[in-house]
Amino acid sequence: MRILFVCSGNTCRSPLAAGIFNVLAERENLPVYAESCGIMAFPSRASELSIEIAAEYGADISMHTARQVNEEIMQVAKYVFCMTESQCLALREAFPKYQDKIFTVADTDIADPYGGDRSAYERTGKELYNALKTLIGKLKERMDDIDD
Repeated sequence: MRILFVCSGNTCRSPLAAGIFNVLAERENLPVYAESCGIMAFPSRASELSIEIAAEYGADISMHTARQVNEEIMQVAKYVFCMTESQCLALREAFPKYQDKIFTVADTDIADPYGGDRSAYERTGKELYNALKTLIGKLKERMDDIDD
């Protein structure tokens, strides 16, 4: 199963989310893999602070290259998780046939740390980690139900 995380530029939040998610999913032996993209992305590396924060959670996103969301990426994802409600709305408008699989990753918007200091990235990492633990738990329950 493929999960997609989406943010604005695909250099901070969504690659961080995908990296942490993949570490958590592997620990739980879930057959799920996360990727990321951005609504307004241009090819570039993940931000240095995102790379550092991801490493603190056991994820290596140092080879990440930002990419723009497109039809193919949306089609193959089982679920799409955005960092903010406005990003969900933008994706639902741009890709209406996939609107039923587009959600926010957390109950509240995950703030963009872009341009911020290390503490801003640490807060984002912690918010994502907590939201992703919850998400992993929900996915695990769904898979347990499928196995029964």
